[in-house]
Amino acid sequence: MAGTKAAVWKGYIDLAGYTREDQTWFTRNVQIQGAAYPANFTASITLNVPVYDIVSEVPLTDVELAYCNGLTYPGSVATGMETNLQQIIFGRIRTYSTQTTLGGGNGTAMLVSEEFFGLNNGTTRDKLYIYKVIGQVQLLGADEAVVVGATHFVLSGAVDKEPDLEYIMRTKRSYEQSGPFS
Repeated sequence: MAGTKAAVWKGYIDLAGYTREDQTWFTRNVQIQGAAYPANFTASITLNVPVYDIVSEVPLTDVELAYCNGLTYPGSVATGMETNLQQIIFGRIRTYSTQTTLGGGNGTAMLVSEEFFGLNNGTTRDKLYIYKVIGQVQLLGADEAVVVGATHFVLSGAVDKEPDLEYIMRTKRSYEQSGPFS
């Protein structure tokens, strides 16, 4: 992992069945289920590692994901990217720090902050893209690692058959926001 800016897991949630029926998906809540100890360090230095959970209407590029460094996130003004918060349904940044009281920087990480971002708009897209991003991995040595436990993204929501004009406008907005990469 040395030399890279972020470690990324990518997935998606298929909504094609709803869009085929001209229905709109409205995310009501995003729950992130994970391990009891979500991060462990095997590093010899003190680290502050941001871990991102993102649900997006559009696929995020590697350049956008490289901005997951604890200071910025996909959709923030600081990145200057095409993606904006209109396209991010849910985002969470959890920053973990090395637990130095447990011996030399190795062991369970301590959660030091948690922030949320994104808008929870309805969508007529065929997929929602999900990401787990671990930032600052370029600070790790060759034999060092940050181990993050398994994560389940659980989206609860509603499907609605909107009137034609609203559905057409939402579909138009989804198409316009999809950018050059869809």
